[in-house]
Amino acid sequence: MGLLRYLLIAKLEGWTYRHKTVHYYLALKFSVEEEEEEEEEEEEEEEEEEEEEEEDEEEEEEEEEEEEFFCAYTSSTTRSSLAFRPSSGQGSVAERSCRSQGKFASH
Repeated sequence: MGLLRYLLIAKLEGWTYRHKTVHYYLALKFSVEEEEEEEEEEEEEEEEEEEEEEEDEEEEEEEEEEEEFFCAYTSSTTRSSLAFRPSSGQGSVAERSCRSQGKFASH
């Protein structure tokens, strides 16, 4: 909006006076630069948000893969390894989460 205003004023004035011409030129130059800077900042912010979202998704996928691996590993263990579980019989927190998801096969 500011750019159009300056162009209209410059046209109405006819750019006749040298000092006004310089004033209008500088005003146009700075208004365009400000708009470009704002656009660049917005683009950078959007890129940063996208990168953060991608990193979060990757972390979640890694956690899920680790949990699936653990569940598969613990469900394939033999009875002899069950002797090393905690005495409460509940197993570790990860084992309980596997059981609750139905991924842990009790022996």
